[in-house]
Amino acid sequence: MKLNSTLDAKPLKVLVDNGAVSAASFLIPAQRAQELKWGDQAAHLAIAGFVRTPIAKDAEQQAEKDALFTIGRLARAGRVSLFTYVELSAEQWRGSLRREPFVNAFAGHKANQCHAPIERTKFRAGLGFDEWMAKGGKKDRKQDRASNDLGQIPFLSWLASLSDAHTNALMGIAAKLRLTEFEVDSLRDLGWFQALAKELGSQENLPDCFHIWTARRNNIPVFLTLEKTLPRRIEQIQNRRQQALEIDVAVLRPSALMLRLGITELDTVPLEPERFYSVGEVEEINRKLLET
Repeated sequence: MKLNSTLDAKPLKVLVDNGAVSAASFLIPAQRAQELKWGDQAAHLAIAGFVRTPIAKDAEQQAEKDALFTIGRLARAGRVSLFTYVELSAEQWRGSLRREPFVNAFAGHKANQCHAPIERTKFRAGLGFDEWMAKGGKKDRKQDRASNDLGQIPFLSWLASLSDAHTNALMGIAAKLRLTEFEVDSLRDLGWFQALAKELGSQENLPDCFHIWTARRNNIPVFLTLEKTLPRRIEQIQNRRQQALEIDVAVLRPSALMLRLGITELDTVPLEPERFYSVGEVEEINRKLLET
């Protein structure tokens, strides 16, 4: 393994997309049938354990997921510092994400919390949990789920539509809205979020715009994602000759993050496909993983 000798001693801050957090859990519960005999008697038991999550048909995408083990080790070693925030947590809860306690690529490193540029709950008293959790995107509309103006996408769409006059009016009542100075500064920077939202077009891209803006507002230089299209689209915007939007956050897939860190060899995934692992075997794998 090779590290760039010029790598800053300070850990590289990385905001981690929900897709990468989900993919970092490499085990799912499973059962194995086993026959036990006592003399002439036999009993058939179901032994509880785990198997590795299914291998993706896209080999390149699977390689990106496997690289999460290297990122996890770097996080445990203090080379990188992983971050999350409330909107990414909402996406995890919305998907009923179950993070298995064993053989998680990010095991042993608790993600740091950063601030949302603007907190949705500040804009309406009595916002219910179900309302706050709602995404309000295309899938919800297709399934005729009840929507509200402070679901994730409707709220971000509202932010993207605010005029300078509206933004100034909000800053004028910041104390009444209980906005922090950080949030007021975010309103001053709202034009950047709006410009990125315009560049990416679809309302479905608004959460990603907000995540990138969150990284920008918190001085986090990298947004880690497993998506293929988003990094290419951001790079196109950055490389455009005329009227290019200055994007000071690198949107990277795991392999690109490794290149940025000067790492040429990735850690081996400590699990075999389709093999059944007992609880004891998994505990031993997890112990060795945390030693690295």
